[in-house]
Amino acid sequence: MRKTVIILLWVLIGGGLITSVGGMCVTILGGVDFGERGLLEGQPEITFGMDPTPQWTPDGASIVFGHGDGRIYVVSADGSRLHSISEGSGRYDIDYSPDISPDGSLIVYSTFRHKTGFLWNATNNLEIVTSGLDGSRNRRLTKNDVMDTYPVWSPDGRSIAFLSDRSGTQFHIYVMDHNGDQQRPVVSSLQVAEALPVWSPDATMIAFRTAADRQMGDENRYSSGIYTVRLDGSNLTRLGSTISDPVWSPDSRRLAFIDLDQGTSYAKLYTVGPDGSAPREILSIRGDDLDSNIAWSPDGSQILIGSWIIDVDGSARHRLPGISDVLLRMIYDADVMSGIYSLSSILDTIVNTWSPDGSMIAINVVANATQIMVREDSDRLYNRSLIKEYMALHTIFRDGSNRRAVVVQSVDGSLSPGNGHILDAGHSATTIYFDESGHPLPAPVDINHCSNDVVVPDHDVNHRLVEDCETLLLIRDSLAPNFPLDWSTDIPIYEWEGVHTQLYPYSVREIDLSGGYLAGVVPAEFGRLSNLISLSLRDNLLHGGIPVELGNLENLQRLYLSDNDLTGEIPVELGNLQNLRTLDLSGNELVGGVPDELANLLSLEELALSDNRLTSVPEELAMPNLRSIWLEGNPIEGCIPG
Repeated sequence: MRKTVIILLWVLIGGGLITSVGGMCVTILGGVDFGERGLLEGQPEITFGMDPTPQWTPDGASIVFGHGDGRIYVVSADGSRLHSISEGSGRYDIDYSPDISPDGSLIVYSTFRHKTGFLWNATNNLEIVTSGLDGSRNRRLTKNDVMDTYPVWSPDGRSIAFLSDRSGTQFHIYVMDHNGDQQRPVVSSLQVAEALPVWSPDATMIAFRTAADRQMGDENRYSSGIYTVRLDGSNLTRLGSTISDPVWSPDSRRLAFIDLDQGTSYAKLYTVGPDGSAPREILSIRGDDLDSNIAWSPDGSQILIGSWIIDVDGSARHRLPGISDVLLRMIYDADVMSGIYSLSSILDTIVNTWSPDGSMIAINVVANATQIMVREDSDRLYNRSLIKEYMALHTIFRDGSNRRAVVVQSVDGSLSPGNGHILDAGHSATTIYFDESGHPLPAPVDINHCSNDVVVPDHDVNHRLVEDCETLLLIRDSLAPNFPLDWSTDIPIYEWEGVHTQLYPYSVREIDLSGGYLAGVVPAEFGRLSNLISLSLRDNLLHGGIPVELGNLENLQRLYLSDNDLTGEIPVELGNLQNLRTLDLSGNELVGGVPDELANLLSLEELALSDNRLTSVPEELAMPNLRSIWLEGNPIEGCIPG
């Protein structure tokens, strides 16, 4: 199943304003007389990103994808012979949402183009076209002044389902013959979301997602209804609410989809029968995988979502390694990006599909904003903001090995073939197992493998890093019980999520798991990481108290535990952290008074304690280097010391 990314168009015509139409936001400024191109000088260019999900041809030889430059591309699976099937390069030459015919001979897609290369007369006109994989044999299937979009071939190749607003202002599902004849509605009673209609593999039913009908959880997250229907419009069945497109199992007996978990910040992956029977929860999904599509393996045994491969019975999850690092290696020249230290907000969307034989996966990583933390010297970092709206397409074996570049986007936005360049050393996927209740099983054997020379290089001379590895494996499952971290002795420790190591001598120096939907407790074992200088667990769902063992981290300079559900009092042992410069405990449920012992933090520059239930501040709280203090949102009694 393909992932749809919102398209943004800036088009000037002599009309009014059109917004949020069927998955597109079209901004039109009115009352202006245009020249030949219909666009004034100095106005914004057309900018958008649309449907970057890679699709394999049935023979597995090529991959087709849409791109944010408004063109549809075909590339050989080995990363060679990249070309576009789209005509022209004008600002209205916009093609998107491709779908390959079952025999692999044609591509059907939506387009704004007219044969002259100019925008059609109707301002909201979208048509459906087919062409060969080489761009020849163009054939226009729809011709009207409405919006016909998101075409999808039926598995037997006889029909094409699509969305259209021809019956009014709302989008409904239509079906037509493969040559454009017999265009007829299937569902006209429900407003369909900005999503593709999804054929069942036996071509007897269509699944679809309705427009948002209720708001749940995060104010920016909307849940839609998921439905199935027969081609004649009968047996319309609502299966539940969803925030994702549904995807059919290969045998047409189940559908998989994602929905928000009421009252939490998690979402859940479900499967259900096409009649709504036998719903089953497979797993809870962390926030960084919500913007990923779902893809059922050809043999029906596994489901791919983001960087995870899930067994359909929920018994095991396999993590594909290093996607964000691979993206950077594909996009940026090593000289330009020398000194990369860490990443933030690198991934916006991961869209992926299985090869027809199930042996490989094509993964398209699409990011719209990146911030790189670059090491300036041994102690300081600075931020570098980079390009927006880029993508990188690569393939990887099902076991996580042999990752190769297929398409690379340069800093200037241009695409080039990846030519099958090897992107990593071929580490296998990390596997985590679960018991019958869905709880992760501990992996004590992993701890004994910290000296296997895979997770810790030169383990015989890097004893400290071996000890840190063992400590982190003890921490892993108590910190993230619902969706374990990819900390495993199958991959080097410097590739572990949120873990940053120091060279010579090797040790874990920083841990940043901010915004990771962690739902466990803060483990006391963190106090064993004696060389740690920064620990960030902010913006999670952690509960329980702050362990007193954190007071053993004598080298710690930054401690961020804000925006969790931590309770109890602030441990007096935190006053032992003589090198601490930043302490952020805001946004929790901490009680009691601020400990007198915090006055011992002579290096502290920032103290954030806002939005807790603290009742007092000691007069002895006089730290010579303190620059900022936040206490708002607490029921503090008495005076605050000058």
